[in-house]
Amino acid sequence: MFSSGKGNTTESGRDIPEWMLPEQQSRAWYGRKRKPAYPKATPKGSYDRYKGYDAFDEDDEVEDAPREGMDMPVAILVLGIVALALSVVPLIQYVGVLFAIAAVVLATREFARMDPASRIRLKGKDVRDQRFCRIGRVLAILAVVSVVASTIWGIKQDRDNRIKASGDGTGLVLQQDLKVGFGVFEVGADAVGAETRRLPVTFENKSGGTKSCEAQVEAIVDGRRVASQTLFAPKLKGGEERPLEAFGYVDSETTQQLKTATFRIATAKCE
Repeated sequence: MFSSGKGNTTESGRDIPEWMLPEQQSRAWYGRKRKPAYPKATPKGSYDRYKGYDAFDEDDEVEDAPREGMDMPVAILVLGIVALALSVVPLIQYVGVLFAIAAVVLATREFARMDPASRIRLKGKDVRDQRFCRIGRVLAILAVVSVVASTIWGIKQDRDNRIKASGDGTGLVLQQDLKVGFGVFEVGADAVGAETRRLPVTFENKSGGTKSCEAQVEAIVDGRRVASQTLFAPKLKGGEERPLEAFGYVDSETTQQLKTATFRIATAKCE
């Protein structure tokens, strides 16, 4: 029996251990556990019956993994494709040249990093990278060649068009754009008996686009010009033939000369 006194001793005078005291027992064995003074660390991984809360979480590991750098061979290939695609667009073809230059520079730098002696031993991804670099550089060079060729062709076409429009390039106009055909000079009479005269002339557009052409027709007798007239055919479509008439209003003397004259084109222009 425990003593009712204030001391922690039995009736026989023996000391009572602290763990046997009622108040100590109630604290340790009974009642609700107190929360610790410091917060308990939350486990980062998911629970595993063998590894506990330190189990490996694949999602967290993937998120924390560092990102790899840019795949330069693929970037070079894309630059080459974009450069070649832009080189055929008239308004932005020079932007394609910038992409082509970037592709060539990057491809050259990638090849410089490789040891020439070890290129024959490349395997797997290295072979793919080398192939992409080569293809990208070839496409970029083709893009530059395409832009240069189209620029030179455009300058030549502009120069020819200026010459044709000025009238100084008659031979060029007759060779590329306009075909002129002459009929036989005819003299007749109308319903009231008045004299009529005409030289059938045919204009044919030899080019593919629509053009308005103008030509001066001359009548030559014994090496000298006896008559001339300018004919105009507006908006001739590609391959279209249009009949015209010349020398319908000349005097009687000129009419007699035109019967034996030779006809030619003095000047011609198309625009």
